[in-house]
Amino acid sequence: MIQEAMWWLTDRVHRPAPENPSPKQKKRRYDGAAGSRFLADFVGSTTSSDAELQYSLRRLRDRARELCRNDDYARRYLQLMSSNVVGEHGFTLQSRARNLNEPNVGQLDAAGNEIIERAFRRWGKSCSANQRQSWLDVQRLVIQGLCRDGEILIRFVRGKRWRDGLALQVLEPDYLDEEYFTTEPRGRRVVMGVELDEFDAPQAYYLKLGQGHPFDTFGQQEATKGQEFRLKTSFTFICLTERNKQEASVGLLQQ
Repeated sequence: MIQEAMWWLTDRVHRPAPENPSPKQKKRRYDGAAGSRFLADFVGSTTSSDAELQYSLRRLRDRARELCRNDDYARRYLQLMSSNVVGEHGFTLQSRARNLNEPNVGQLDAAGNEIIERAFRRWGKSCSANQRQSWLDVQRLVIQGLCRDGEILIRFVRGKRWRDGLALQVLEPDYLDEEYFTTEPRGRRVVMGVELDEFDAPQAYYLKLGQGHPFDTFGQQEATKGQEFRLKTSFTFICLTERNKQEASVGLLQQ
């Protein structure tokens, strides 16, 4: 029986499709791909997600920011996301280190965990690179930026000038040069300012040169406009992707 079933299945798989399918075979096709006068204006395009966003991303982002400035519903939406996702106290560190020495092997190291958590709370009081935002403020900036813009950059800055030698620099997606496309000499692609390896893993980011925000109307140097620099330091690029191999995205307000 098994052998007969395999022969039957093989015959069905390798059998060529008929030139004139029967009505029963036609029913197996997708109705959404059928053509009719009702679907004449339903035109689709075969493009990648980045190609769809290449010429629309800036305008979508600008309109979402305009809503957040002048529309009460949009402003309330950002407040609700900040209150319900981040919360009053935000995400905190809970250390669960355990003892390795006798006689308390495997038990939680209460004293050591308290030291770690206290040090994290001290660092979180002013953890931003500009020393203006706390750990809670950074979390609120991130969730609001994702809802409004769809992307956000977090740079890990190290040095003795910051507490415990580490600080977070939150950058809006405007710093990323989404109009920069090229192929590096090593064969790596740069798509919308993100350098990718052969597995599409981010390797570096191309940021716009200049002091301050890239779209400031003051304090910008003319020699740096339209230029970018490659940055390969510790970065976290958070992007609300909807499709595979997507390097840019739109915020929840833009969908």
